[in-house]
Amino acid sequence: MPPSRKKIAYIINVDWYFVLHWLDRARAARDAGYAVHVFADFTDPTHQQTMEDEGFICRRISVDRKSMNPLKDVWSFLQIHAALRSVRPDIVHCITVKPNLYGGLAGRLLGLKTILNVTGLGLAFSGRTFRTFISRQIIKQLYRAAANHPSCKIVFENGDDRAVFTRLGIGFPENYILIPGSGVDVDLFAYTPEMVSEEPVILFAGRLLWDKGLGDVVAAAGLLRKQGQRFRLNVAGIVDSRSQNAIPLAQVRGWHEQGLINWLGERHDMPRVLAEANIVVLPSCYGEGVPRVLIEAAAVGRAIVTTGVSGCRDIVLHEENGLLVEPGKPEQVALALERLLGDPGLRREFGLRGRRLVEEVFDQHRVITQKLALYHSL
Repeated sequence: MPPSRKKIAYIINVDWYFVLHWLDRARAARDAGYAVHVFADFTDPTHQQTMEDEGFICRRISVDRKSMNPLKDVWSFLQIHAALRSVRPDIVHCITVKPNLYGGLAGRLLGLKTILNVTGLGLAFSGRTFRTFISRQIIKQLYRAAANHPSCKIVFENGDDRAVFTRLGIGFPENYILIPGSGVDVDLFAYTPEMVSEEPVILFAGRLLWDKGLGDVVAAAGLLRKQGQRFRLNVAGIVDSRSQNAIPLAQVRGWHEQGLINWLGERHDMPRVLAEANIVVLPSCYGEGVPRVLIEAAAVGRAIVTTGVSGCRDIVLHEENGLLVEPGKPEQVALALERLLGDPGLRREFGLRGRRLVEEVFDQHRVITQKLALYHSL
């Protein structure tokens, strides 16, 4: 490796999330001349091999997303600190909450230029339980410790999260950068007219978490079937058993066996899966960054039903390219789906507007250009 080559270290919790959401951006950094290091909890040798085939240097760290055990979290911090001290990257790019906190703290202690990427505030900021209240207080203090210094930039995917950080005094507003969503390849996710069918397809795609709203979708589908509506409910997603809000795979298979859903499993051909759908639904109950599947759905030209939470409402504009409902309200999901099932013309109008929005704001090339400009500025 040439001595003058700049090094960037990505710190992320799990390997599959990096492959799904960050691989293209890391490739762009590599092609721009950076040596790319990836610190993650590598649980799947296939994902690690994928990254190493790209020329990335992988190092395993242990990050338990759902743990509130202080000893585990201290151990995660020490591993990240040791890895950064060993590599001494020119830029540390942290992604998701715990890597932001512990990578940000380690970067500050080592005097490294650091980027914290806020991909949504998650359950800790939207939950109403005592546990989430305690988590929220701890996270706020750790974010301040990690971000309140001049060498730390904070990247937001939506303006709501930026406003929360401003209100809480996390970081310096002059170091805030807004880069909307992860972006999608608009050629790969090309606009595709709907397939004509007597049984329209509703698609839910995403991590199988209760807070993503799959339970509400199943309940809404039940209400619609009682009214005599004909449709097929396809469900594709990642079984994220390490999340505290995971839907057990047995539950998903049970719904499939009862005929409530058509379980597609984990799919890696999302352009095709989306093209086969007529409506995409994601009634998420917590603040997202900007859900990638909704950007992909809009790119393909599908009408969307989602909730008016932060992130979701950044890609879906009510009555423009989809319909917004309140979180945790399956009856509202059912009404929105009923309206779209009965109006193919409205679905087409929403789909065309969504495609234009993606081309103007969420094109992957635009997002990558903004990220590289940030790296070069550092």
